[in-house]
Amino acid sequence: MNTLQYVVQPVARELERVEACLDDQIGRIEGGHALRNSWSDSADRAVRHLFRTRGKRLRPLLFLLSAGSAQSVQSAQSGEGGRSGGGGGTTGSGWEDVLVQIATAVELIHSASLVHDDVIDEAVLRRRRASVNKRYGNKIAVLSGDILFTQFYALVGSIDALSPEVRLALLALFTDVTRRMCFGQIFEEQIRRGPTASTAPKFEDYLDTIDNKTASLMSGCCEAGALVTGAPGGVVEALRGYGHHLGMAYQLFDDLDDRDGVYRDLDRIAAEADTHVKAALDMVTRLPESEATDRLGAIVSAIGPGTALSLLYH
Repeated sequence: MNTLQYVVQPVARELERVEACLDDQIGRIEGGHALRNSWSDSADRAVRHLFRTRGKRLRPLLFLLSAGSAQSVQSAQSGEGGRSGGGGGTTGSGWEDVLVQIATAVELIHSASLVHDDVIDEAVLRRRRASVNKRYGNKIAVLSGDILFTQFYALVGSIDALSPEVRLALLALFTDVTRRMCFGQIFEEQIRRGPTASTAPKFEDYLDTIDNKTASLMSGCCEAGALVTGAPGGVVEALRGYGHHLGMAYQLFDDLDDRDGVYRDLDRIAAEADTHVKAALDMVTRLPESEATDRLGAIVSAIGPGTALSLLYH
């Protein structure tokens, strides 16, 4: 079994169900027109375009593994395999339904951010095919991304099996994450448009940019896994910190590989990436021992410059 198969194995069934749930959510978007007209089909194609090629689904994977890791605390304490999701009374297959819906929701946020990023970066390819902006133009691409963002809120708000408190906590968490991703993109754009091409940003500003742009969503996915299981504060903090350090390490390694980041001191970037890898592994030691926790550790151990597992993160 290779590393990727090992990491995915505990939640492989749920990840397959995420694909079906994504298709259902896009169908709901397409069916949500107040009035069908001659432009509806074109709008639907633009929204669905990104999903014609399957992504790597790292964010749903992180959420599902984090929920599994956090849930092991509750299962050990109660002696049961199910979890109520913060008072919703859901167990067994019903609990899996909840996890799949939230995992789908975080992929909708990630997908929306990709569509917007491609507009900003003037990208022509995404997942080896024409990007949404290349195929349909920037204006339609931006609006398509907006629609995907709104579908996240529609989906999370409709999960009745979660208590109102947990639903509100998730909405608040990912509202903050979305805001931070926007600020991160703005910060990066401002750095790239500095006074002169040779003006180097401060290292702290560069780190703040990737914290907002990349690490915030990974951290949010991991924290969400703890929130929906009603995990104790220490587990919430450990999963939040794990996602943060993993996201930072990934983006730093990605900048080393592509050499297109806004900071050019490669030795300093490499050293900082190693620091975050160690910090992420430390967070794993603070989590309860479980199959899911082992996989979270394996993800960290496998990333690095040019590693095959880094393909997961695009």
